[in-house]
Amino acid sequence: MSEKYDPLAYQEDQIGQTEEEVIPEGEQLFTLWNMWFGNLKMNPPGARRSTDFKVFLNMKWKHDKTGLFLSRVNNGQGDPWNRMFPVQRIGNTDTRPMYNEFMISLGAKNYRKNGTVGYHVMENNQRVFTPHDDKEFPGVLGLPAKLTVIHKEVPVMKAIEGAVKNQYGRYDPKELIETRDEKDKIITQIKEFIVCTTPVDPNDFKQRIESGWPILGTLTVAEKKIRGEYQTKTENIVTDEEVAEGKKAEQKVDW
Repeated sequence: MSEKYDPLAYQEDQIGQTEEEVIPEGEQLFTLWNMWFGNLKMNPPGARRSTDFKVFLNMKWKHDKTGLFLSRVNNGQGDPWNRMFPVQRIGNTDTRPMYNEFMISLGAKNYRKNGTVGYHVMENNQRVFTPHDDKEFPGVLGLPAKLTVIHKEVPVMKAIEGAVKNQYGRYDPKELIETRDEKDKIITQIKEFIVCTTPVDPNDFKQRIESGWPILGTLTVAEKKIRGEYQTKTENIVTDEEVAEGKKAEQKVDW
């Protein structure tokens, strides 16, 4: 497992340095900081069979050079839907082939059980992605990927009076409005987005559902060997008790 990060044990030559807060455009090297599933929904709206399901996959990438995080993809949707990927089988739409192709391109190892294939393990009845250096079930966390970044000028949003954040620390998009200056001009900012697959026919519902996945570029031989930091369900932060006792975190995974 990777070593835990102690934010107070810093490098002296980094003190006072000003770092760029924008990830450059173009093809950039990232490592996968975290990946997790949302709540699984069986028999979702539009289901045609008892095995139909829908679950959202979330990813958080770490830019190799700047250390900045990026989750947004250029799928034409607003936050938070531009951070989620539907893994589903509902009627005649099925995104499992796209999910499978993406994981294979990422270099993920699959695990087979009772005739099924998956890229996650079960921990306390939850679907969990494991780190690349997990001794029992090596996973995707920390693996490198080449992603293409674009910049977009977007409005700076603010919450309306009385708005309350949800359990994920975000406001409902319906409770956000554009910020304007004293001349009533919309204030904008530059944000980075990951380029993803797009439907051949934007009006085709099935194509739209099955697109929107990050496009992975070709890694060099050296880049394939890069392994980055990652975050698991347990925060990758050293507690004072662990410092005193010299403990290291252990992750136990059961099928």
